[in-house]
Amino acid sequence: MIVLAMKRESVSRLVLVTSHGSGTSKHQLDWSTWAAINVNQIKYLCGGSGPGGCVCWSVLAQYTAQEQVVVNGSIPQDIVAPSSEQSHLEWTIIRPGFLTDDHATGTYLASDQHVFGGSIACADVVDCAIKALEDDMDIGKWFSVAYSARVS
Repeated sequence: MIVLAMKRESVSRLVLVTSHGSGTSKHQLDWSTWAAINVNQIKYLCGGSGPGGCVCWSVLAQYTAQEQVVVNGSIPQDIVAPSSEQSHLEWTIIRPGFLTDDHATGTYLASDQHVFGGSIACADVVDCAIKALEDDMDIGKWFSVAYSARVS
């Protein structure tokens, strides 16, 4: 809906914040990290009653679908690497590590390489998003963002 409204109103610039482990970074998560990200959503959707009979869609799958809508205009069957030529949007995707409520430090790592682990304050994610909006060199790119992490 947002992408359609942006097109209708001739708004083309979008910074999307998803999560480490979504899109092309999905293979960078080990099982325990995936579970930590998704277990609270599973409990919420099941009403705390357990997995019997409940259907849930991984939060990472939802983020991946959002990325694909922004990049391609549709949700493909298979996840492909982003290309800004496939969409009318001038997009940047930010994939933070674990979010914290700490104060901003301004000392985070923003890398177009896959980042393993790490945490980051919400305030620093906002700082990164603002910088991405101000820099046309970031159009059509995705960034993993965290304080301390290992880059592949």
